[in-house]
Amino acid sequence: MKIASVTVQHDPAQDRIALVARDSRAEQVLLLTRRLTFSLLAALGKLIAQSQGDSRLAQAGLQGELLSMKHAHALSQIRQSQAGQPSPVAALQRLPSRLLTKIDINSDANGHLLSFSDPDGQIASLGLDARQLHWFVSRLASNSQAAGWGQAIPAPDWLTGAAEPGADQAKTYSVH
Repeated sequence: MKIASVTVQHDPAQDRIALVARDSRAEQVLLLTRRLTFSLLAALGKLIAQSQGDSRLAQAGLQGELLSMKHAHALSQIRQSQAGQPSPVAALQRLPSRLLTKIDINSDANGHLLSFSDPDGQIASLGLDARQLHWFVSRLASNSQAAGWGQAIPAPDWLTGAAEPGADQAKTYSVH
């Protein structure tokens, strides 16, 4: 399934983060465990810092402020683009929920591709541009916080206003 839209929420019955993924014909719930959610948040936070950060500002200790401003701007643009958009159509085929075990993140000049897999293999993929990536990280962090898991949420440092993330330069991540 090539995901056209996604909703991120906490499913209290499953105690998991649920990605309600939709394409033009079907809807499927992809479930993330706490461990997978936290690993994904950490990987996406590093990815944003690498792709949108500035090494000169990082050396001066100001990169967190830059990324925080970019984050706020991206969320503002997403809200504006969603204003007046129709809600997803309810007549989609409902596919069975799947528990994810792996998420691959591939980046190139066009954006970022998240590939979701369960033990049987790849289930779905989601393409995100820079703005959408900020939205996705924000939704993962806020829903993880709302879940009340009793652990510190590994939100990116720039999202929480703290100091610099690391400077790992990998372009592809696998989260297990």
